[in-house]
Amino acid sequence: MNRKTVRDMIVDACDESRLVNRAQPIPGNLFNSALILLKKRLAQYSNTNLLSFVRREIEFDVKNKVTTIGEYELTDEWEKDVNFFFADTFEKLPDANTIEDKNSMAYIRSNADVPGGTGVPMMCRIMGVGTPEGPRYVWIGISDEPKEWNGWLNYPDVEANNLQEVVRCYIKQKNSTRWEELSFVSYEDLYSFGDALHIFSVLPERDNLVKLILPKAYENGYVVKVIYNESYEIDEDTVFTIPNQYIALFTAGLVYDLACQFPRLSDNTVQMLKDRLTELEENVRRSSAVNKFVARDLTRDNFTMADFIAGRHIGV
Repeated sequence: MNRKTVRDMIVDACDESRLVNRAQPIPGNLFNSALILLKKRLAQYSNTNLLSFVRREIEFDVKNKVTTIGEYELTDEWEKDVNFFFADTFEKLPDANTIEDKNSMAYIRSNADVPGGTGVPMMCRIMGVGTPEGPRYVWIGISDEPKEWNGWLNYPDVEANNLQEVVRCYIKQKNSTRWEELSFVSYEDLYSFGDALHIFSVLPERDNLVKLILPKAYENGYVVKVIYNESYEIDEDTVFTIPNQYIALFTAGLVYDLACQFPRLSDNTVQMLKDRLTELEENVRRSSAVNKFVARDLTRDNFTMADFIAGRHIGV
């Protein structure tokens, strides 16, 4: 299968907007302008939840009222896959003998394959071992409390790479199979809801780290499912491996943006491009929309006066 690249898309868009024939090379300044316009268009679609293919979900036990979610980030002295390594288990670490910097560190997400391991994360370092054939190097575990290591800039409670925005939050008791959707409230309004349970809030901490805040009553015995959007980034060499309707949408968006930025077409033609883009956006929006069955499962056992005051009976 021949996949379309960002370069292919820019060539198609420049040809359709009558800027450069596809048989001719695109000037460097025009190519850069088109790439910037395409990145802006994708950022707009990502921020409006139009890119369903970047949605991911994570599940975890609730241990505290506040849970940090995001990706691990190191201080400047550490560089991933150079002098710091991530691995799921101890045996998946790279061979210590092949690593140039013998002061390197590593983080394993589970020590279950270590004798006596309990499945918790662990920090590791390289140690030299003398053998009859000469020195060799091995990884050894040094800590069961990696959060205390001073090389972290971010150490989230729950790992979620490329997190851009939390869009849904569900909760259930550990012994239940039924998920309940929580309603989002802004951080500044969180405490005005009193003891209401079916709410959550998200407070961004950094560009790749957020705080998920739940009512205190959910601290123990509950499991949370968070649905979030990953950030979607491209460069000039990116190969698109996404559904075809999005490739058509991105191309139409870039054609329209180029026609507005570098006017070569008549006003009627630009309006036709705008109409086509709007139609494609609506088609994608309908195909990725969530169909909901609305019901009110309220009884004396799961509905309190605080829930009534917070408007749970009307879906607030």
